[in-house]
Amino acid sequence: EEMDKVSAQGNALKVSRILLKDGKPLAEGEPLKVGDKLDVCLVIKADRDMDFVQVKDERAACLEPADVLSGYRWTDGIGYYQETKDASTSFFLERLRKGTYSLEYEVYVTSAGRYTQGVPTVRSVYAPEFGGHATGGSLFVK
Repeated sequence: EEMDKVSAQGNALKVSRILLKDGKPLAEGEPLKVGDKLDVCLVIKADRDMDFVQVKDERAACLEPADVLSGYRWTDGIGYYQETKDASTSFFLERLRKGTYSLEYEVYVTSAGRYTQGVPTVRSVYAPEFGGHATGGSLFVK
């Protein structure tokens, strides 16, 4: 299926992506400009305690991360290793307690056009039946 037509699914773990521009959620179809700074917020919901959880967010081709160095981070009460690659950003969480958590990173818009965003996914490494993914989407850059 085309990435912008994928619907959300989840079993025990759910993820959703919110793009923020100037601290406000980006509306569907809202045009962007080259040079805009966006905050990508991945909201993870776990209905039970889990160990070794991986979250992967596939970026649109027009987005470049502000922080390209991989490393260990501590945010929102959880510790994780953040890995930045050419087309995605991955988060590796050793322990994820029941609840709702937010992982964020910054990106810049680098080129004009219409782009399809990848699908963010979350899964338990040792129990892959527990996992899910969010919806795809598209971006329009003037």
